[in-house]
Order: sequence, then C-alpha cells, then structure tokens
Amino acid sequence: METPEGYYASEHEIIWLHLLLSWGYSMRNEREKAYVEAKICANLLSNEWSDEGRFDDPFIRILLAAMWTMCGEWEEAQVDFRAAYKLDKSMQWANTLGDMKKAPDKLIIILGGPGPVPEWDPDLKSNPIRGYREIKFHPRGIKSNLVLKDKNNYNINLYLTPDSSYWYNAIYKR
Repeated sequence: METPEGYYASEHEIIWLHLLLSWGYSMRNEREKAYVEAKICANLLSNEWSDEGRFDDPFIRILLAAMWTMCGEWEEAQVDFRAAYKLDKSMQWANTLGDMKKAPDKLIIILGGPGPVPEWDPDLKSNPIRGYREIKFHPRGIKSNLVLKDKNNYNINLYLTPDSSYWYNAIYKR
C-alpha cells in the first residue's frame, strides 16, 4: 500500500514489524496474538514476494525462533533455528538449539548497535515491493565482543548472529 510519502516497506521491514508485534504481545502475555504475528512472519519468509525471489535472513530466523519460544511453540522455534543455520553455517549453535528436545530454561536475545546510515539518490527508480535500489549504507558503530556474567561472576556463553548488513547488501544490491 502506498503511503502519503510514497514509501513502500520492504520485506525485512514488514517482517520486522510483525516480529515486534509478536514480541509486544508476548510481553503482555497475549500468547494467541503473539502466535498469530509469529505465524505471519513465518509465512512471509516462506513465500516469494516478487520475481526476484524470496527474502530470508539468519538474524530474522533467530528472532522468529525466540518469538516461537516465548509463545511456548518449541517445535516451531526449532524449525527457525535450523533454517538460520542453513543460511549461515557459522552458526552451529543455532543448529544445536534446533536439535534440542525441549526449550532451554532461559533464552536471552540481546539486540545492539546503531545500524547503518542510508545514502541514496532520489532519482533512482523504485521497486514497489523491495524499495529503492543502489542505496549505499555506511556503518556507524564499532563491533566489539560482549561479555555477560551471572550473579556469581561466571561467564555466560554468548553466540552471535550475523549483523543485519545482509538486509542492506542483498536486498538493495540485487
């Protein structure tokens, strides 16, 4: 749908908004609504939106798995953990989670970073499904390792997903 500004949200933006809705409903303990939003995300990830193919991303799959876990749907979460691993083989930990018989007692997702700054030419042709092309993104943050310790000062193992640069590089450079 066109907005007054003429902006069309791209796949990852629409999926991200449904993830946020699922997360919000989960936090309000409205599991049925959270489940519906997670299901919408799963459907959007499994369908082709245009001739350019289907959008998929390991980071979004991890977030969706977290939403399924919050909804109490461990089998659905396993599917997305495995899908994340298939998209990025460096995430063996996601595959391990996907093979677990039951959900972990605690699954902590930490989001961080300022994200890139977009720079585009307003004269470029736009694709109403995927947004503008030839946009350049300039990273603003400096990546650093994150350390998490429990109350007894023991390190908690953290596993990183790829950053969201895939969204910008793959979607806008096709």
